[in-house]
Amino acid sequence: MNSFGFEGIVQDFSQFEENANQAQPEVRKYAIKMRDQARSIAKSKGLAKSGAGVSGIEVEDKINEVLVGWSQRPNFHLYFHELGFHALDNRRGKIRVRRNNDNRSRIYGSAKATYVGPKPHMRPAFDQLEPEFYNTIQNTLEKGV
Repeated sequence: MNSFGFEGIVQDFSQFEENANQAQPEVRKYAIKMRDQARSIAKSKGLAKSGAGVSGIEVEDKINEVLVGWSQRPNFHLYFHELGFHALDNRRGKIRVRRNNDNRSRIYGSAKATYVGPKPHMRPAFDQLEPEFYNTIQNTLEKGV
């Protein structure tokens, strides 16, 4: 930004506005790259076993943004693999149900919750593309100013 005076600044801001409108296709291009990278990472970590899970990583266009991530249920389980979760392990036998004196049921039995560690696929995809994405967007916004 090499301007002096009010008119030069107005011209620079109008140029920034035009450049910002041209940045949207670049953002979309990197969103598609991130989606494809996240899908390949998820497949390599064995998260493709549940059918449509990996194909549930989608790109959604909004007015001033592009969202990359998981679609709505039933593909929501990949969110839990990103963060890790506690899975109920009740395969060790039947759970016994007894009645109290007031005829309420009380569940007896032992079911353990085991922790399933995270298998991130969105964060690594973002981390790999982040520097290149920021440089491209910065160059697009500064073009001609």
